[in-house]
Amino acid sequence: MSLRVAVLGPVRAWTGSSEADLGSPQQRLVLAALALAQGRTLSRAQLADVLWGAAEPPRSAVGVIRTHVSRLRAVLGHASVVSAGDGYALGPAATDVADFDAHAADGRLREALDLWQGEALAGLPGEYAAGRRVWLAERRTTVLESLLEDEVGRGRHAECLAELTALRAEHPLRERLTGLLMRALHAAGRRSEAAGVYADTRRLLDERLGVEPSRALSETYREIVAADPVRAPEARRPVPAQLPAAITDFTGRAALVEELTRALRPGAALAISALSGLGGIGKTALAVHVAHRVRADFPDGQLFTDLRGAGPDPADPAEVLAAFVRALGVEEVPDGPAERSALFRSLLAERRVLLLLDNAADAAQLGPLLPGAASCAVLTTSRVRPTGLAGARQFALDVLDPGEALDLLTAIVGRDRVEAEREAAQRLVTACGRLPLAVRIAAARLAARPSWTVSLLVERLADERRRLAELRVGDLALESVFALSYDQISPAQARAFRLLALPDGPDLSAPAATCLIGPEAEERCEELVDLGLAESPAPGRYRMHDLLRVFGRARLGEREQAEALARLLDFHLATLRNVHRAIRDGESAQELAEITATGHPMADDTAGRAWLAQEAPGLASVLAQAAAAHDAHAESGARADVPADVLGEVAASGARVEVLAEVASLLSSQMDGVVQASLAIPAVRGVAAVAGRRDDPAACVALAALGHLLRDNGEMDEAASHLRAALDLARRHDRADVFIDVGNTLGLDAYYARDHDRASELLRESIAVSRREGIASDLATASLNLALVHIETGDVAEAVRLSRDALDLGGDPILRTFALYTLARALGDAPEAAARYAECVALSRENTLGFRTAAALFRLAELHLAADPAQAATLAEQSLAESESLENPHIRGDALAILGQALVALGQPGRGRACLEEAAAVFTDLGVLPKADDVRTVLADLG
Repeated sequence: MSLRVAVLGPVRAWTGSSEADLGSPQQRLVLAALALAQGRTLSRAQLADVLWGAAEPPRSAVGVIRTHVSRLRAVLGHASVVSAGDGYALGPAATDVADFDAHAADGRLREALDLWQGEALAGLPGEYAAGRRVWLAERRTTVLESLLEDEVGRGRHAECLAELTALRAEHPLRERLTGLLMRALHAAGRRSEAAGVYADTRRLLDERLGVEPSRALSETYREIVAADPVRAPEARRPVPAQLPAAITDFTGRAALVEELTRALRPGAALAISALSGLGGIGKTALAVHVAHRVRADFPDGQLFTDLRGAGPDPADPAEVLAAFVRALGVEEVPDGPAERSALFRSLLAERRVLLLLDNAADAAQLGPLLPGAASCAVLTTSRVRPTGLAGARQFALDVLDPGEALDLLTAIVGRDRVEAEREAAQRLVTACGRLPLAVRIAAARLAARPSWTVSLLVERLADERRRLAELRVGDLALESVFALSYDQISPAQARAFRLLALPDGPDLSAPAATCLIGPEAEERCEELVDLGLAESPAPGRYRMHDLLRVFGRARLGEREQAEALARLLDFHLATLRNVHRAIRDGESAQELAEITATGHPMADDTAGRAWLAQEAPGLASVLAQAAAAHDAHAESGARADVPADVLGEVAASGARVEVLAEVASLLSSQMDGVVQASLAIPAVRGVAAVAGRRDDPAACVALAALGHLLRDNGEMDEAASHLRAALDLARRHDRADVFIDVGNTLGLDAYYARDHDRASELLRESIAVSRREGIASDLATASLNLALVHIETGDVAEAVRLSRDALDLGGDPILRTFALYTLARALGDAPEAAARYAECVALSRENTLGFRTAAALFRLAELHLAADPAQAATLAEQSLAESESLENPHIRGDALAILGQALVALGQPGRGRACLEEAAAVFTDLGVLPKADDVRTVLADLG
């Protein structure tokens, strides 16, 4: 049985998968010493030194050592400790310290550091443990320095600054670390701080050791001082992580998995591995499994796309490139395919990124998507071998071997059930041709029907002539697998399967499926998911693999198809009407009002906007299908032009101003990287102009949208003008939704300008309207904004009350983080405040709310400043790292101010002053003069 010993943390040991009880600290100490000897024999005298140090060992020392060894053998196995001469050695065993050395030697520094589980030899007494602890900690710090040096060298200085600052506080005389911190600060555009670090180190070296900085550190300082001023740091490069979820029941292909893993390691040339095979052979499952295994080798991200090569509409490489370069942080995407491909290769030139290009059509489709950097790797899948893909290693997938197919069946059905009918299970996977998808479908049927025996399903597959003939015929092989399940499901399920194959969209919601299939749609769809004939990417949403969709459509009759498409079209148009009625308080555009179908009801405008944002691709595809179908119902052509404006072709048409205004609002509220403010502003400006000329009530919607977009684009003065106009129109036309939204925005602007009276007036009015309308989320938001005003004016009791009331209203995670943050601010230095800030940080990180994370971190740093300046410095650096990608100078200024004060308290006035001076400059540039004055007061006190 295998033995593993861990010493990089509490001393622990495992035999197989079971952890052993190692007994007393002295017994653990003996095991730790043997593990650290790494196979060498330790004499009894050496073990006595381990146990008793400089003290005189007792007369019973030899007996005590023998007792410890005997007890270790009892719990770890007799071979765990080997007698050799007058001493002992650790038997065959794996140790984390050996793994640490191996990983470090191979350059896998992060993996080496991940082995540490706290302080080495934690809790063990004595001089030996203390000495080994220091020795191991030094080795860890050296590896950590190397890792951070590599990270800074690769441009990840922003991510490293918090850790470097904390390490520098712990090891102020470690010159390699000091030089690394200086280079990271310089790369981040904080050159004055870097110079301050050098001044602090030079003073400490003189005071404590009476020496000057090393030549290497002095040279680093001279290079920084002589360098041209560094521009403001660029936003942190995005690290896409687009791989689909790991496949938990993946089985088989062990040798191929290992070969692919090795083939994808970065080397001297771009690594390309191409998987090919017929549909259902398991290409995607294998590719995703391998990609997760090697993802640690690609720290700059993983890109994924389904190229739809097996379907009728392969993805356009130019569109895929546009999505990829956006994921890599580029906002302005070139128009031409060649320019996009060149830009993509440039972006990856110095990055380590893995590309998983699934379901490719051919080498021509893949060519423009290939990077040129050897540091990257590409894994492709396709039904047809992509000949002509230069440099690619080709892997043609075959069916599973009998054992692997049986393992796959067992993973889905359960071991007990398969072992009870092992011979029948073997016949079943043989009947499925050991094709992974066929095995999965058969297994899913059994898993969904616990009362069925394996033998019963084998009997249902008794027609070998038809089954085997179809399984062995090229592309028809997969169709036979689909037919196997289709022919055996109930008529109701078969009808649902055919109809679910109809839509072109990426997936179908449960309400849309109900209109298409009938009241039992969700039940039937869930049954199809259980049968492996459909997928559910999210609760209440359904889709089909492209080949299953082709299979299902081939079984749709013309009349069935035409009637189904008519139902689906009417559903989407009617729901679109309901969306606008919800947004416009019961009204909708005239064209949509004429739709008589029921559609999916919308509870409020929030639900309506969410539906439009999520369903727009499906809506567009349904309209395109209807327009192209000769047998679509008579009005499809007339109706197809209605949502063209709604879906984005915004034109200054007075007849559609209501719909256009709502689209303008959508563009401003659904940014999330999908619509760039600079691209949306001209369209929204045109809508606002049309609405304004007509004095249409929709003008307040368009003006509010324009104001928000301009704010996002940094055009604050013009934004404020449009928002004020929107507020006046919303008040005049009684548009509560617009009034609450704009009132909150302008109220916050007044708060930041310290016009507390104006802020209170706007926010109290927003609270009143929210309460009247019964909108809990808006009421909570306005209440929290007003609480901020009360914090500034000193009425903390009212601020606490408003914050707790808002927290009690619940809401989504974004609103809850705001409530936690505001409550913590209102509590000041009360003990509860730190806990609330910490809760806010955790929830914000969980929901990738960078701004709230950064704000809560600097507030936490502020709380720790007096009692624990080292912790305050670490938290402030973490806040700065979060703020790098936010382009929010307010947070940056606040974090720099706290960091500067913490560094001064830690005895690093040079760097501390540099931080404070930069904070004052940030606040001055923002026009936040009171904060700038506060920082200058701190600087003046330093003398």
